[in-house]
Amino acid sequence: MRRILLVLLFLFCLGLIILFKDFFLQIFQVSFRYSDDNCNSIVATIDNLTVKSNTIDSIASQRIFEIRSLTLDDYLINLLIKKEAKKHNLNDEVFIKNWIFDKIDITDEDIRVFLNHNPSLSNNFEKADFYLRHIKLENQKRTFFDSVSQFYSINKFIKPDYFKKIDTQKIWGFPLSRTYNENPNVYVISNPHCFACKEVFANIEYLVNNYNNQVNFWFIYLSNYFENDAVAFMAAYKQERFADFYRKIYQDLSSGIDSDEYLISLAIEIGLNIHEFEKDLNDKASLRYLLETRDFLFKNEIFETPSFIVNQLVLDGPDAINYLENVILEEIGK
Repeated sequence: MRRILLVLLFLFCLGLIILFKDFFLQIFQVSFRYSDDNCNSIVATIDNLTVKSNTIDSIASQRIFEIRSLTLDDYLINLLIKKEAKKHNLNDEVFIKNWIFDKIDITDEDIRVFLNHNPSLSNNFEKADFYLRHIKLENQKRTFFDSVSQFYSINKFIKPDYFKKIDTQKIWGFPLSRTYNENPNVYVISNPHCFACKEVFANIEYLVNNYNNQVNFWFIYLSNYFENDAVAFMAAYKQERFADFYRKIYQDLSSGIDSDEYLISLAIEIGLNIHEFEKDLNDKASLRYLLETRDFLFKNEIFETPSFIVNQLVLDGPDAINYLENVILEEIGK
């Protein structure tokens, strides 16, 4: 009897599908069409302003990436603590207590401030001390991680699942390597006044040296104000020596990089025609391409240095340098 009921139920469902097949097909067509056009669909408007799905996806992806990155950091911290505990023949709990927890110093003033910010604790000093110690424990773990991580080889390859895209035909950059039409393009967005940019200089050099036959590398000068060094870059470019001049100025950590004397001394070091260089150093009109690119990047909400563009994919944020090579390899493999 049960088997007969199941067969009748199956035949009934099949009949419904046949009867309403056109309706179901229409639903699937709408679904497929939506998925194809979804990245450019408008999700909100304010008067004549529109918000597109890809903008929201980019922001959401960045937030998800930040959460994943913080989770990875916490996991790496705990792994390193385990390794350090094993070195000292201690279990994790004892090691954390002896090396981290017991070094937390909490004063009565700390507790009073904490209670002022958390009135729900009703001036319970014991609870406040407990919560505060565990908050400071997480901070102390990070401090400990920073102090010993230099003795380990730690590499992070986590990257966002979605990148904002930009039309690279509307940007202009200086070549950092020989360029070939069929190669992917990587744009390094930077300026020599940015300390973080000089910190990643060695990473960029590694990538240029290892992938210059497979990838075209470009440098984009991005800043609110263009100093003399921007004009000097253009002057070196006119003599087809931009890459040499760029490396000189980024390897030098001294201040005063905008003085004409300093810039001319670098030009002499790499063997530029000084008469032409000095003449071009006064040609502010040559900055037109740089200014147009800056305005276009700002319009597309790219303000940070260093940032990167791999083909049309925008990589920004403090961790971008960590997954830049992986994205380059993915683009090479396409």
